[in-house]
Amino acid sequence: MTRSLKIGRTPTGSTAGIDPSYSKQWAWDKMEVVQAWQLIEELRCKQSISEEPVAVAIVDWGIQRDHEAFGPELVAPGASVIPTGNGNIGDDDGHGTMLAGTIAGVVTNIPGGGRAVSSVRLLAVKFIDVRNPPMSDNAARAIRYAVDAGAKIINASWDVGLNSPELQDALKHAEDNNVFVVVAAGNGGGNNADYPAFPASLRFTNMITVMASDEEDQKPGFSNYGDNVDIAAPGVNIISTSPYICRPQASLSPFGIRPYRRYSGTSPAAAHVSGAAALLLSIKPNWTPQKIRACLMEASDRITALQPFCPEGRRLNLLRATERALLPANSLSGGVQTPEVVGTRLRRLGSPSLIVSACAA
Repeated sequence: MTRSLKIGRTPTGSTAGIDPSYSKQWAWDKMEVVQAWQLIEELRCKQSISEEPVAVAIVDWGIQRDHEAFGPELVAPGASVIPTGNGNIGDDDGHGTMLAGTIAGVVTNIPGGGRAVSSVRLLAVKFIDVRNPPMSDNAARAIRYAVDAGAKIINASWDVGLNSPELQDALKHAEDNNVFVVVAAGNGGGNNADYPAFPASLRFTNMITVMASDEEDQKPGFSNYGDNVDIAAPGVNIISTSPYICRPQASLSPFGIRPYRRYSGTSPAAAHVSGAAALLLSIKPNWTPQKIRACLMEASDRITALQPFCPEGRRLNLLRATERALLPANSLSGGVQTPEVVGTRLRRLGSPSLIVSACAA
């Protein structure tokens, strides 16, 4: 969440490139991201599925479009909807750029370009800057812009502090146009039923609200929670892209000028869900937001420690969601993951560190 962003130290332990750092992210192991990539890669190479690009709007502080991790086609020009702004979509804070790295990382394993199992296009819609904190009217304007610009998913990792007709109307506009909205639950550490956050405490059929979980599948102290929270996702010590003024030299990248940082909050948790939704929508382009939401929730892992904070203790599992999406429509069913199911998957798909393209000769 923008209001309580936590940025820690830069990653250490590797200067041999960026992909090794990303592939070791604990969150990817927890969500079985690499195994999901492998499954999609195998089917894509067999021409069993076709992928379509998905536009994801990051309604936030903007994005550093020329970051070394982002290819020229990854971030669309976007717009600033701040009435007193100059139209610049540059990231004044770092928050939007970190969200962009997390979302794109789940879908394409950036930076480094090692794999691109799905297409994603990030749309920067800036409504916050150093002079304009998150406000309902600007947020509503940004959501409407994203919908009208063709976004299929909107990431909303912020809290405007109060409800408003303008914000509700904008979210209804997204609902009416089949746009999936992913919302961070908030970083106040409280129950959203007692201390509402907005838009997290609003309920629309095209919206999913996300709390954070840590490496031990526990609720971190900062994360909001409650019955109106739909799912948890990793949100502690997440490595992602960070803005810089001067492009890092090869000898110093990625850690010499710090274009990558760790961040924590319900913001990266929501970004993980946005990335997962983009991956699903790329292979199921006709899915409605309601179907994406149901798939993510029903295919989640059920975590006992999270049950007091999130209905059924749901925590995002990208592999299970991908498997569910690829099932015939008449065979979809829920179910709780067991250790035996995990073992079967890993034996079938192999160790993530050994995954290669299924198209390789």
